[in-house]
Amino acid sequence: MKNAKILHVLTDAIELTEIPRALKDLGHEVIITEFKVPATTIDEGSVNKLKKLITKKSPDYVISYNFIPNIARATNMTGVSYISWIYDCPQTEIYTEEAFYPNNYIFDFDKAEVGRLRALGLKHVYYMPLAVYGKKVSLALSGSDVKVEPMKEITFTGQLYTNRFFDELLEKAPVEYEGVRIREELNGIVDSLIFNYDETKGVYGRISGRSVEFFDANNSIKVKEKYPYIDKGFFYEAAVISRVASNRERLKAINTLSKEHEVYLCTFDKDLNDVDTSVRIIHGATYEKEASKLYRDSKINLNITLHCIEKGACQRIFDVMAAGGFVLSNYQEALTELFIPDKEIVLFDSCEDLCEKVNYYLNHEDERAQIAKAGQQKVLKEYTYENVMPKVLDIVDEAAAKAGFKDTKEYDALIMVTPNDFKRVEMNYDRLVRFLPVRKIIFVGSAEVGEMVKDLPYGERVGFINENDILSFDDVHAIMERNLRDELNGSKLPRNITGWYYQQFLKMQYAYLCKDEYYMVWDGDTVPCGEFSMFKEDTETPYLDLKHEEHEDYFVTLERILPGMHKIIGPSFISEHMLMRCDIMKKLIETIERNGNILGERFYEKILNAIEPCKLTSNSFSEFETYGTFTALTEPNAYMLRDWHSFRYGAEFFRPTEMDDGDYAWLKKDFFAISFEKNQFVREDHDNLFNNKDYQKLLSARKMLEVVQEAMNDGYREEWN
Repeated sequence: MKNAKILHVLTDAIELTEIPRALKDLGHEVIITEFKVPATTIDEGSVNKLKKLITKKSPDYVISYNFIPNIARATNMTGVSYISWIYDCPQTEIYTEEAFYPNNYIFDFDKAEVGRLRALGLKHVYYMPLAVYGKKVSLALSGSDVKVEPMKEITFTGQLYTNRFFDELLEKAPVEYEGVRIREELNGIVDSLIFNYDETKGVYGRISGRSVEFFDANNSIKVKEKYPYIDKGFFYEAAVISRVASNRERLKAINTLSKEHEVYLCTFDKDLNDVDTSVRIIHGATYEKEASKLYRDSKINLNITLHCIEKGACQRIFDVMAAGGFVLSNYQEALTELFIPDKEIVLFDSCEDLCEKVNYYLNHEDERAQIAKAGQQKVLKEYTYENVMPKVLDIVDEAAAKAGFKDTKEYDALIMVTPNDFKRVEMNYDRLVRFLPVRKIIFVGSAEVGEMVKDLPYGERVGFINENDILSFDDVHAIMERNLRDELNGSKLPRNITGWYYQQFLKMQYAYLCKDEYYMVWDGDTVPCGEFSMFKEDTETPYLDLKHEEHEDYFVTLERILPGMHKIIGPSFISEHMLMRCDIMKKLIETIERNGNILGERFYEKILNAIEPCKLTSNSFSEFETYGTFTALTEPNAYMLRDWHSFRYGAEFFRPTEMDDGDYAWLKKDFFAISFEKNQFVREDHDNLFNNKDYQKLLSARKMLEVVQEAMNDGYREEWN
């Protein structure tokens, strides 16, 4: 693995820097943000700040502890691989739209959670046990090789998850709620989990729908709004039930053991009212240094896993072992896969078993020390960031290489744009960068557009070509003025009339500059609703996309510049985009230029000369119809035809600045894209229609559009065949 440039992002919830320090030790260039990104709430200011930093530093990877939606947004817009290593389970922020971005690489320590996330459709989710920073442990223990005597007998380090809300909630709960005895059900589930480590009888899938409704009615968090892809029952089982059960279990363990042994509770918790007075309290230990010494200087380090962790080992186990501490943990099958029971770790399966094993290992010091040493050797050999991070980066590199870009072949997209249009639709560029299946988006326009592109926060995902480096505007404009001399009657020809033809000629002429086999042209006011491909799945056959409209003048011009050719299919090739094959486009241009029946030398001159002057100002040529028809007649096997459905009237029903990912997800079920054409606006009678969330729940976008089209007297109509 080559040395890389890596950006580690700090958040307002997590300030750990062990991963970036280990990466730096491995020889990578590591940058740590000087600001903190909100971990749980979307903050566009932080997203934009991070985008600018990524653009400036151009890292190969961006890394964080836990999955952070704000980071995902910034990395998706800039096209950088985002690696998140999860140590909370379940981490609810993964159940958001941002988790589905294709450049996310999520590493989770719980196999069950990995399975759930893959089932949801997340592309790059991997099982990876947690790890430690070996160098930090060594530094923490250096200078204190002589263990404290006497050693502490039993230590539990961590939270108790005291939840007064749950008890207060049950106290005010009615005896029955919609036919369900809520108190009995929830308390019964909690009690059944305590010291029960049968994975077939875990916390999930236990509470009834009525209990979910009861929690909803007493919860300020709108679960599905904040975490749209999470099941509500799963959320409350993880966030409430499992923590209440773990609280009662941990209290029972330390209180019971304290009756006969010296028990220390090391915690930052404030509410310790339920802890027996015989338990000795250590008010927190710094993770950087004090915790490692505490683990080493305790005869037995107790681990009681949260019940929401099904098939994974929590961070505490690795930290204790790395420091040379002895771990006595509740039974979990995952622990038997990572460590050898009774050789590297000791497991208990009930409260009685816990007490027996505490007594045994307090009285068998040599055996206890041998197990602690073996556990330490295992962790420092296999579960350090120094050892694991190269594997993580290799996994990401391999997955990225396999995924490549979203399409079978690499190509760029051209967007022709004026300065005014660039400003008008700039808010849409985030989605273009996220969802166009291309290597790079190249904006083509004037020098003024070039300056605007420089300010975009997308790094190498966007580029610029001056339009005159492809084809001179003045050359085309001079032909237009000559051909319209009589119609102009001495007046100057507006540049925008030439511009209609000029932007089409640019798309054609680019074939001679393109170094790939294909290039895409895309209308800048059109936004993808989600991911799509321009190639038939598992093939190298591209699509020519079709819509349903017809302009007779386009084919009058086509028949003049390409004698013997004519419209051959009912639908239209005009679909706000097209994937053009360079050799076919060159062949088309050269065929036009060989047409001796039309004056002129270059293809654009012949096209303009083929159009009657009275028709020139009414837009009488289409590069899409011309290329599509030419290809169908000369290269019939080069493409596969596909019906392309796009929401043409986007600006009449939506305000793009107010649209969210939910709107696009709803549209994506019926449409590939949505267009926001200029001079369109949301009329009063169109407001709160397609963007109404209640309507979206009841009707599909297609059905709503079909109803609207029935009331339309003219204009474009979307058709389904």
